[in-house]
Amino acid sequence: MNASKCYFRYVEAEEKIDVSFLLKVKDAVRQFNFRRQPTENIQTLCNRIEMNVQKVMAKKKKKNEKTSVDTKIKIAVLDVNNQEMSDKYSCKDLFEMEGPLKVQICEQFYEAVFNAPWIININLPKSLLLGFPVYPENFETLYTIKEKSDFKWYTGKPVNDQGNVVSDIHINWIPVGNSYSYVPTSVDVGMKLKLECTPGKPVNDQGNVVSDIHINWIPVGNSYSYVPTSVDVGMKLKLECTPGNNNTIGPAVETISTTLVEAGPGPCPFETRHQFTASKLKDSSFRCVSYNILADLYCDSDFTRSVLHPYCPPYALQMDYRKQLILKELEGYNADIYCLQEVDKKIFNNSLEPFLDSIGLKGLFYKKGKTVSEGLACFYRKSRFEMLEEENILLADAIKTLPCLQSIWNTIKDNKPLIDRLLDRSTVASATILQSKDNLDEIVVVANTHLYFHPDADHIRLLQGGIVIYWLSEIKDNLTKKYPEKRISLILCGDFNSVPSCGIYQLYTTGIAPDSLPDWQSNANEKISDLCLTNGLLLGSACGTPPFTNFTVGFADCLDYIFYDKNNIEVEQVIPFPSIEELRAHTALPSIVFPSDHIAIISDLRFKR
Repeated sequence: MNASKCYFRYVEAEEKIDVSFLLKVKDAVRQFNFRRQPTENIQTLCNRIEMNVQKVMAKKKKKNEKTSVDTKIKIAVLDVNNQEMSDKYSCKDLFEMEGPLKVQICEQFYEAVFNAPWIININLPKSLLLGFPVYPENFETLYTIKEKSDFKWYTGKPVNDQGNVVSDIHINWIPVGNSYSYVPTSVDVGMKLKLECTPGKPVNDQGNVVSDIHINWIPVGNSYSYVPTSVDVGMKLKLECTPGNNNTIGPAVETISTTLVEAGPGPCPFETRHQFTASKLKDSSFRCVSYNILADLYCDSDFTRSVLHPYCPPYALQMDYRKQLILKELEGYNADIYCLQEVDKKIFNNSLEPFLDSIGLKGLFYKKGKTVSEGLACFYRKSRFEMLEEENILLADAIKTLPCLQSIWNTIKDNKPLIDRLLDRSTVASATILQSKDNLDEIVVVANTHLYFHPDADHIRLLQGGIVIYWLSEIKDNLTKKYPEKRISLILCGDFNSVPSCGIYQLYTTGIAPDSLPDWQSNANEKISDLCLTNGLLLGSACGTPPFTNFTVGFADCLDYIFYDKNNIEVEQVIPFPSIEELRAHTALPSIVFPSDHIAIISDLRFKR
């Protein structure tokens, strides 16, 4: 912070006012922070500041120095005429007053600064990989515009007091394991690993741990994110951010990585796919991606590591590692629309949304029902599309309440075992309505869902698929009435947990799921009779029916689709899928080069003329 300024910030969301300043106490500069009520008067604020400053000063006094609890220090807020302001004014009143205002603390006078850009929280990822983008995580700010802020990246190696790089021979190695592999624990964070699996921290010749202040920092970048190069391997990273907005800048904040840059997995199969998506599309063409990114909720557990994916190194199952691959993969597709499933809310807020926003994408999150902390995400390129509106439903609620679903509900409502199971599902669907900026007569309903997965639930999935398409048909009809001069098209993406031979594919692509389908009988106790679903929208599968979109040891088949409105849209290109050799190279998915058990499906689409 600027040592000559006292910062006041109105935190509207919490109805609080924060006050921050630096003050030299003895030989050290101390930062003071206060959180006060907006209605609190100025004298009460000054009294609180005085009490805290006195307390710190008392602690700094030497034992043989006399301390008087009655010692008063001067704390005051001064108006534009340098007159001390009375207690008739509240803290919030200060924000409306003509300036410049000053604050006197002891013998020092500060310029009062109001609502300057401010960084609340910032840190770097724990996993830093060669060739994969690094970006600020948990980036929380006030009064800040990211595009107006300054980002400076540095890299460096720990050095000792003589300026020499600390080598591995000076590391105090601690034995931790004696088997073929080793799983790092929380106490290993910030450590190195030796071939014999013995972690340690860099120390100097005297055996003291080398701190970050002894690192020789070298400038390497000045954008929101940084991609480590080969020379950064074994280095730490530092990010210095100066927040800004259209009017001013705020105090700079720096954060230093707790880990070193690692070599990473090497070339990943998705980088081969990037050769087909190297450039962005324009005019009537746009690229769409659907991808189940495997929620951390289902991946980071002992059961996952030991039973579901025992072939995958534990570190490669951790979200800290996987999200680096996911972000690089998504960025390289240069898509205009991304529909993601199994998105952890924290990952959306702290990683996906800020990073993808930095490359021009706007994101929306749609949480699943009940207490499930993951859901759907839709991102669209802001230069290509404008969002007109959005809708989402919890299928278990919609089936009982929406008029467009009444015919389905009336047929099944008396089947108690079926209803109990259907209404217990947390499945959601979203519809993001986008106006094309390049084609002003085109509106696209971008829908996304992730249907129930259980093996004996073809009937549940087909019901859910019907709920979604009936709901979307009504949305499309309403938009046609609302925008009669526009052409309304539908794109429906998702993980349908349904292979092409099942009823959902037939319903969407042929327009009917008759009551004779075997799907209705997939569970004898819940079987459905006399229900025929219809679909007036003519949909095609943009990527066809590839052999695999999900590839695990226990199951491999096509579960993911991009359905599109065949009347208005045509397929321009389908991005090739990884080869079977690539999928099997590390047994199955996920692996060190595949961050999910699903494969992203990508298609270039074009508005018909």
